[in-house]
Amino acid sequence: MKLYQIYVPELATYVKYKVLDPESIESLIEELDNKSPKNFKLAVLENVIYNVKPDITESLRMMSREAAERCIDAMYHGCVMLNPGIDIDLWIELAYAKNISDKDIKEIEDLSAIESEIAKHLQSQFDKRHQPKTKQKIKKITRQKFLRIARISSSKCYWARRSNKFSCFCT
Repeated sequence: MKLYQIYVPELATYVKYKVLDPESIESLIEELDNKSPKNFKLAVLENVIYNVKPDITESLRMMSREAAERCIDAMYHGCVMLNPGIDIDLWIELAYAKNISDKDIKEIEDLSAIESEIAKHLQSQFDKRHQPKTKQKIKKITRQKFLRIARISSSKCYWARRSNKFSCFCT
């Protein structure tokens, strides 16, 4: 019996797979033959994975149910790939599987839809920032204010700041 240790990031631990002899695989299959598919899968994990009890069950408890089921499926596939006699049909399916599944295609389509939404949002933000700026209207000075400014500027004036206001002292 050999052990293969593979790091699984979702579990944040190493999974230690046992590589069984063909005779021990046959005895395991005969022992687990009358179980339901789900119980069969869990029993295979208990018998083939060396560190199920101490490390993996604790990591699976901390995960959501959906994520834990995905990890269990991945570990079961690892068991089958290292011990083909457990489920030869699944081993053949995994060996000849395409790289992209239907689920992956749906995820890619979802990502492209999200990507297009993000692009639209960024384009609208860009358009808002780079719109041609409208010129502000210049307020016209009344004739009375203009004459007052002309009179003040012609005399000697001293500007002083008092309480955040400018005052003119003309001589």
